[in-house]
Amino acid sequence: MVFSSNQNSEGISIDCGAEEDYPDGKTGITYKSDKDFISTGKNMHVAPEYQLTIPYFGDMVNTLRTFPEGKKNCYTLKPIQGKNQNYFVRAFFYYGNYDSENQTQIKFDLYIGVNYWTTVQPAKDMQWEYYINIHYSVTDTIYVCLVNTGSGVPFINALDLRFMNDSPYTSMNGSLLLEMRADLGGHKTQNSAMNR
Repeated sequence: MVFSSNQNSEGISIDCGAEEDYPDGKTGITYKSDKDFISTGKNMHVAPEYQLTIPYFGDMVNTLRTFPEGKKNCYTLKPIQGKNQNYFVRAFFYYGNYDSENQTQIKFDLYIGVNYWTTVQPAKDMQWEYYINIHYSVTDTIYVCLVNTGSGVPFINALDLRFMNDSPYTSMNGSLLLEMRADLGGHKTQNSAMNR
């Protein structure tokens, strides 16, 4: 799913680790910094030699927020559409050797509220990736949480939330996870996202 600038009113695009809000000239999307959504963690940048500009997503993977302290750190999202609605939630991860440690064994868990979403294992070959969840929220607030499992410092580069007003899942309750995504006919790029 590719977002456009006119979808900003239907959701939230967060550049985790950005110092301030900004309009991305390549995508037309206004990204918010995450300072109003979380109070823990540290802002970081990927190493200069690993910085990327990604078609449709711009530069937002080049900053990240890390969570060296605490077992569970949560983003607080309050969509204007409120509870009893379906939302498209997408989280981006790109290690980019931000700590100059060339780590290959980082692993942590991702939750929506109290519900397990997935285990994040950043790509060893320095590629970026994202995870998708179609979430039916029974509350006005949606929490996206990173949980330290003892295998490295959790981090996140970007977080998207979109209201699904024309969703085919109007009667669902809970979450749907993307199991496989295939690009049939697109151009291959060096840095492409893969879901496990």
